[in-house]
This record gives sequence, structure tokens and C-alpha cells, in this order.
Amino acid sequence: MCAALCASAGVALGLGGCTGLPTAADSIAGTPDAVELSTLSPAQTMRDSVARSEAATVERAAQMARAATECATCATMLSSVTQDAEARLAASGGLWEPWGDFSDREDAESFVEVPAQIGQAPYTVGPLAAFMLRSAREQLDELAQVEGLTGLEREALASLLAGRVASAQLLADGFAVDLATAVADLPESATSPAAPVENSRASGIDQMSGADQMSGILSSEQLDDDSESTTESALVLFDCARTSALSLGGQGLEHDTASALATLLNDRVKRLLEVGVEDTRPLRCTTPQGTVEGVLRDILTADLLLVGSRTASLQAPAYISYDAQLWAQLDPVSAPTVSLLPIVEENGEPQS
Repeated sequence: MCAALCASAGVALGLGGCTGLPTAADSIAGTPDAVELSTLSPAQTMRDSVARSEAATVERAAQMARAATECATCATMLSSVTQDAEARLAASGGLWEPWGDFSDREDAESFVEVPAQIGQAPYTVGPLAAFMLRSAREQLDELAQVEGLTGLEREALASLLAGRVASAQLLADGFAVDLATAVADLPESATSPAAPVENSRASGIDQMSGADQMSGILSSEQLDDDSESTTESALVLFDCARTSALSLGGQGLEHDTASALATLLNDRVKRLLEVGVEDTRPLRCTTPQGTVEGVLRDILTADLLLVGSRTASLQAPAYISYDAQLWAQLDPVSAPTVSLLPIVEENGEPQS
């Protein structure tokens, strides 16, 4: 894991900017007084929060996979959850380990203040899926308001959180768990406190939002914190997805599902226009792929653009949570359980 929250193996669009944090060399002075940890910035705390939830998921899902000795399918599903969470953990920058190997010393706490241990995720499938979903919702809500992150960094972290949401839905579906009930039954203390996200559970198709395809309207070089162009692009993506959803009725989507999805996307377009987003929609627009995956990709992409904008960022958490769950339900094979955005290796090359 990264020693600081720099994400040197960072996610696409960059989780790279972090201030210097203390290292073991700063602390091993041999004095009996513990060296205190530096205070993390809100942005660094946000990244660490995401990493800690992923680490807790990895630990518990791996433990459950090993214990599933009499159910090969169960072990496979839990191993997949583990691998996806490991990938998200690495992409987020990993756990903060300011003292490196020095923390492994038995007497380390006599010399340095060490970060708190990661929390414990639940021990059974339903509560674990609920933990994954609720923690992602809470962190999406925090992400929309935290200071010190660029729009691109918000998008990158939001993409990882959407991956956790999709993974939670697939885990619940694989074990026939009612995820809404599991979340309702999960104790409040199971996840870090955060303001609740209203109406972010995909129950039926009467609340909708989204878009994904980062290769579509804007490249990472073109996006900026000004947010005007990103919200315009999100509006276009929502409208394109609306048109495509209608065309897929009876050809990949049930007619009622396609109609309801189109109606809700139209409502999102109206909301953006009401807050002053310029209407730059073409006369006719459809997703290039013309598939259910393409529609869902455009929807989640639009969500990520919104979370990076100042104009509509507070709408984005519920959109992302709902749309990631919807993708897992409508097209589970293509659902992005790590990140919609590509992960970048340390050498700057995208992972395959």
C-alpha cells in the first residue's frame, strides 16, 4: 500500500496530488515521547476513508471465501468481490502507512502515533453487501462536499465508489439477498457516520440518473474545475441515453423499463436546464453502441461529470448510487465493479 495517500499507482484522471506526509525517518529519534501523526487535509481524509472501507471489505470477503469450503460457487463469488475490492484499494492510493515498516515493531507506539486500525466489516453475506453499499453512499455524499479535490479527482474517487456499489449489488443478487432490507437492518455503527443519501436505492425504475463513457464527450485534458462544460456534457449524455433507451424497448430492455428510464432521464435534463446549464444538445443523438451497456455507460459517465462540477455536485451521489445498482441489475456481466474510468499503472500506462 502507498505510504501516503498520493496514489502513485493512481486512478485515471488522477488521484495524484498530495502534500508531504511524515515518514519513518522523521520519527526514529529514539525518544520515549511518541511522534504525533500529521493532520490530514479533508481531501486526504476522504481518500483514506475510501481506502479503509475497501480494506475492510477485502479482509472480510477473503475470509468468507476461504471458509466456503462446501460451496465452490460461493467461494468464487466472494473471491471476485475480494479481487475487485483489492483493485479499488490500490487505485485509491492504499492505506496511509506514514511510518512504513517501523509500525511493525512491537514498541512502535512508544515512539510514534500510529493510524487507527481499519474497521471490521460484517461476517455474513447480507450485512457485508449492505456495508459495502451504505459506506459507498455515505462517502459519495461526503465526496460531493469535501474541499481540496479537483473535479477530476472527485470523478476518479466517485468512479471507484460506483464500483463498490455495483459489486455490492452483484454480491447480494448472487446470494439472493434483498439488499434494501439488509441495508435497513444494518446497525448505524457499522459504517462511518454521514448524512443519508435520499432515494439512492434502485427499487423499480421510478428514480433514475446517470452516464459513463469517459471517452465520449470530453477527454481528461479538456475537463476542468470550472464545471460549465462538464455539466453541459452531462446534459447531452443524459439526453442521448434517453433516446437510446427508447430505441432499445423490446430489444434489450423491457418496454416498460425503457419508457420509465427515458422519462427519468428526461427529468434529469430538465433539472439541469432549470439550474442554468446551457442547452447544447444536438437535434438527434444516440449512444454510439446502441446497446444496454452503452446506455448505462453514458448514464454513469454523466453522473461522474456532475460530481466534479460545482453546479450539480450535490445531486450526483444519489444518481451514482442508483445508476451503479441499476447497471448491476440490468446488465451484470458488463457492470464496472472496480472503476468505470481506466486504472493507470505507476508508469502511466493503462492497466489491461
